[in-house]
Amino acid sequence: MKNKIVYGAYGGVNAGDEYILHSIKKNSSNDEMSIICEWPNISAKTLEYYKNYKIKPIRRNEVLKVLKEVISKDLVIGGGQIINGGPAIKSMFYIAFLVIINKLTLNEPSIFSAGTGEIKSRPDRILARIIFKLCKVVLMRDENSYQQAKIYSNRAKKTADVVFTNGLLQSKERKNILIAVHGSPSVKYQDDSTIHKIITTLLENGFDRENIKIIAHDRRINYDVKVAEHLADKFSLNYRVLETPLEVNNEFEKASTVISARMHPLIIGSLYKCNLFYFGNSKKIKDLAKETNIENAAVVLEDIQRLNNCSKIKIDGLLKDSLANFTYMEI
Repeated sequence: MKNKIVYGAYGGVNAGDEYILHSIKKNSSNDEMSIICEWPNISAKTLEYYKNYKIKPIRRNEVLKVLKEVISKDLVIGGGQIINGGPAIKSMFYIAFLVIINKLTLNEPSIFSAGTGEIKSRPDRILARIIFKLCKVVLMRDENSYQQAKIYSNRAKKTADVVFTNGLLQSKERKNILIAVHGSPSVKYQDDSTIHKIITTLLENGFDRENIKIIAHDRRINYDVKVAEHLADKFSLNYRVLETPLEVNNEFEKASTVISARMHPLIIGSLYKCNLFYFGNSKKIKDLAKETNIENAAVVLEDIQRLNNCSKIKIDGLLKDSLANFTYMEI
């Protein structure tokens, strides 16, 4: 089998994307894996994690190293909401460039368990057509991404997010309520008044401050971190920025409940059989909630005791159904 080079939003910026990489590596038959990191400023903590798990990172701006890999291996666009138009169109140009070079050098580019953002403008659509048309395998992780991909490729298929492949995990004592925020300088993914009401209701109903934790999956200052810092300061709560899959596991294995405006905290929470509630305006969140019966966090405002004694969301069914629809790709 030909070696593969995996491109994604890696580099330690977003814990969800790093968990995607962790899942791909875990299911890989290769001892070592090379990746192209969209984020060149890789933290020391992430580099140490890559070293321990035999992941060889190449920064996207290391042009000669990138080209050497892309012309000699099959390219995999691997996981995350990586194909985005609008403000992120520069990344689409870069992905299209990699796919074209990979195809011209007689390799087979593929898309594996990936997601898309909004593809609206004419340049967005042109680049999307190039990327999807040239890829031999097009596996999209959610309904919205699949609907966009099939416009451009008859090979598009819907699969599950690769993080589901981690399966059922063992958990320790679980007391914490994790609130996963979603900040962005360009798109408003969450309603501040809703999350303020949720935290206020928790505190007013006797939940211990030490057990309510704000978590940020994206370490960029103007993204999750800004929102997490604001909430932590306003309500005197602890917050944590998660960078590596190991940090993610350490937090989620102690959680009883996950309230999230992001998708991957809900998926990871499902692996640990947490109670799950969503809030926010993200399409992929609403698609996941609709398909898996995850309830809107507004319910906790109506019946706060459900966080203590509610029956589990149908997690076993969620994993079973998602993995049944999962198309595995050897990497």
